[in-house]
Amino acid sequence: MTDIHTGADSMDAAEVRSAPTDTVAHCRTMADVRRHIDRVDRDVVALLAERAGYVRQAARIKPGREDIVDPSRIEDVIGKVRRTAQQYGLEPDLVDAVYRLVIDRFIAQEAAEFERLHGVPGDNA
Repeated sequence: MTDIHTGADSMDAAEVRSAPTDTVAHCRTMADVRRHIDRVDRDVVALLAERAGYVRQAARIKPGREDIVDPSRIEDVIGKVRRTAQQYGLEPDLVDAVYRLVIDRFIAQEAAEFERLHGVPGDNA
């Protein structure tokens, strides 16, 4: 997997080291294609698990339940992933739809974690 993670607090276009078209292996069989897709899927799940860890920390750090949903932050994230998709030659609308679902599910997890940590019942954002 190409490392596009530099350890910085934010990622911008300058930190993207190579586009997927530069790293995609040439496959001769469907077994090759499936093996690579399975590897990419494992990497995506690992990255989602890492993101979930930061969401749990946000639940610990945010002062109030009303701070869980931040519409301006959501749109900022969507804008960034759309631009990144374009840089990689990926359809921005696809990434937008996927990320809106991811964000929605992580908001629900953050709300549950906030309630667990702070003992505050709520409506699961």
